[in-house]
Amino acid sequence: MADLAIEACDQLGPLSVEIFILSGEVAKHAPIVLSSTRPKVIVTLAEGTYALIGTKPTGDRIVERVELQEQGAAVWFRPGERSTVQQWKDKIQPRSLRQISAERRVENVNTRRRWSSGRRLIGHWADFFHRTPSHFIREWRFVAGRWAICEEPIRYKVGDGFVQVSFRDRRLRALALQDENGYGPVVIVPPFKDGADVAFFADGIAEGEQTDDLPKTQAEQKPTAIALLTDTALGEILEGLNAPSLPGADQLWTNLASARWGTDSVRALDMLLNDDEPAAILCAHFLLRFNSQQASEAWFRKLAERMPTCADAAVLLAWKLAADGEPNNPDYLHSQIQECLHDAQRRPFTLFARSRGLLTQAIRLYGLAKWKDSPRQNQDMQYSPGDFVNAATIAGGVEAFWGISPDLPGHYPKDPNAQVRGTPVKMKDGMFVE
Repeated sequence: MADLAIEACDQLGPLSVEIFILSGEVAKHAPIVLSSTRPKVIVTLAEGTYALIGTKPTGDRIVERVELQEQGAAVWFRPGERSTVQQWKDKIQPRSLRQISAERRVENVNTRRRWSSGRRLIGHWADFFHRTPSHFIREWRFVAGRWAICEEPIRYKVGDGFVQVSFRDRRLRALALQDENGYGPVVIVPPFKDGADVAFFADGIAEGEQTDDLPKTQAEQKPTAIALLTDTALGEILEGLNAPSLPGADQLWTNLASARWGTDSVRALDMLLNDDEPAAILCAHFLLRFNSQQASEAWFRKLAERMPTCADAAVLLAWKLAADGEPNNPDYLHSQIQECLHDAQRRPFTLFARSRGLLTQAIRLYGLAKWKDSPRQNQDMQYSPGDFVNAATIAGGVEAFWGISPDLPGHYPKDPNAQVRGTPVKMKDGMFVE
């Protein structure tokens, strides 16, 4: 027997590693997940030749071959040949914006616009007068139960194909990059304890503005933005949550709980809820998908109570109830789920795109209590969950949609000639410029 050290470069993000002997048989049945909280593991195996297959959240695989001898061996997974930025953005599993700017290039895109749903024609006349089309970064903050426009100037920096804004406070805000008519992608920025960066992509913006109708599915869209979490471990949780498949993904949470709080899952969830509520929502999503038994129904109820304006918490509670079931009283369970869904619809925002999808799916499965008034009857609410889904855009897992404000998804400006207030950002030849 000999020791095999397995390590992964942090640029890869979470990596699920499976070990095979030369004949193709699995040498170690449980996949090993490497992350920032567990970057290296040592396993003891019989001497021989092994193939190690690392699976990234994108589904891409890296294969390493090693000859394990008596003195041991080591395998280091590192990024291979760089893919294009377009492939990277289509998979929407980024590591850092600095990598994009330094190692990748974005092809120029045609920025000609057409008259469509109230959007202003720029096109060839703009090119004729050497005019640079303007966009505006706008910010809203959630104050006293409503979204309020923020008039403060926004500091940003321009990279190769993107414009980036950084936040380090714990305010709940929405950020939009809108055209001269006040229409564009709106991103809800969760108020994580350590903050987050938001980047808008030039080609994704241009594609959306040139399209008369939104693409039928998100698979047909280019990402318009992404939120990069300052906390690397939580960023890996978000990557794992959005992964099509990640064997052994539940290890990401257990590794985080052990490394950060040195305790079991139950106590770690309580500590996380008291310390960083948006992170608790994110981890609740993760556990509900990969291992719902690690969090109790009581904890999900506490989460919903602690965040009364956040629809994510009520949606997660509904799905937790559905996952646990109530075989002795199915009618009562059904009514409890309907109550949660009705509560979720009345809440003014969601932090993560997955929540909106789960809400619409649950409503189709369980419906709403018939004796309840529809949230659409509330004059303060001008939207439904379907409006957000229909206008959704890709932003790496956080809630994002096309529209004119955080509470008007899919709406176009009533007055296309109205002056847009915000921090101006210039685009030229499909690229952001200083």
